[in-house]
Amino acid sequence: MPGGAWLAAVVAAVCLTPASPSTAQPAETPAIASQTLPPFVQRGIPNEFHEALRPLEGNWRVTKQIFIALGTAENPATSDEITATRTWIAGGRHLLDITQGDIGGKSYYRMGVLGFSNIDRRYEFATFDAMNSNSMLYSSDPLDRPVRVIVLSGTFTDQGLLGEPFVGKTIPMDDHSHRRSRPP
Repeated sequence: MPGGAWLAAVVAAVCLTPASPSTAQPAETPAIASQTLPPFVQRGIPNEFHEALRPLEGNWRVTKQIFIALGTAENPATSDEITATRTWIAGGRHLLDITQGDIGGKSYYRMGVLGFSNIDRRYEFATFDAMNSNSMLYSSDPLDRPVRVIVLSGTFTDQGLLGEPFVGKTIPMDDHSHRRSRPP
């Protein structure tokens, strides 16, 4: 597949080890009796799948490799000077991820929002970075129970990163590479 090395540079799996205990907690859902809420609101209440994301909250040091633009498949740009800060938003429904730092002598920035769709029974992750004017959208396969490792695949519309022939084409990101984080 063209750009296979690029696929290894994007988030395709989340495999993290919890940092030191965090004092912050997911935002609390209002204590309203569920029977007073309309069914569509009840279906959006955080549950054990959201709770399973709790270890990802906090400040992390990230080791990142980029295989295109700043590096190649044979010689990727690598940095361990990148940090990720993850905080709960929307009443504990989504985990906001701000990842930033320097790699290959350039500034790196990515904002992501990770959550669980109670209707689709899957994790979903949307990212926005400083290189692309579009988003990258990922999702897991449907799940029956929370898992320790969340495997995500998705797509993005290429703005030319893989070369001019790929401009405007939808590029799948289904390589199951790992992004690893560790406490700062």
